[in-house]
Amino acid sequence: MKIVETHDIHENDGYEDSGKGTLTIKAYNNEGDKVASAWVAAGEPEDAVFFRDLAGAYGIIDVVKAAYKAGKDGVDVEFEFVDEQAPSVIERLRRLCGDGDTDDEKFEEIYEDCLHLYTPSGFIASVVDSSFEEGGRWSNYETTVYEVIDGEETAYFEVEREVPATESQEDMDCSYSLREVVPKEVTQTIYVQKGSED
Repeated sequence: MKIVETHDIHENDGYEDSGKGTLTIKAYNNEGDKVASAWVAAGEPEDAVFFRDLAGAYGIIDVVKAAYKAGKDGVDVEFEFVDEQAPSVIERLRRLCGDGDTDDEKFEEIYEDCLHLYTPSGFIASVVDSSFEEGGRWSNYETTVYEVIDGEETAYFEVEREVPATESQEDMDCSYSLREVVPKEVTQTIYVQKGSED
């Protein structure tokens, strides 16, 4: 079973403390068929109802019953959260492009929230290229290119990260840079010994 909670809520438009919009919960069986759903709207006081005549309130009972039955039958339950107002991961990464330190909040958002821990349906972040360069006594440089697929959009981002050269420098301040890149095919000419062209 899969339960999907979808928020389409505008939180910064001056409506109450929790915003204005809709919250929907849908339950699907293992074949992908919807078996129950509940929907709540919020806005002006007269609009903050379950389908106005409270008919939508009965949907909550159906969702609870479906989840209870799945648990009783030993069925694995998957939960997915969808925020319709949230920017895509690709858009978030574009806003975060620039330079900084690896101990700041922006780097944590790039590395953990966007590239490593964020795994909703339709999202893939995979390494397509990487390199390592010795920088000197204290630090080295690690460059990683990620292909990010978020729904129907694909983009590429390069993370250049300063890393400590030894364990003694583990607590040192390190820098990073994030930039959006594009793949480009390059033809390379190399020179080999005459007679060994094959």
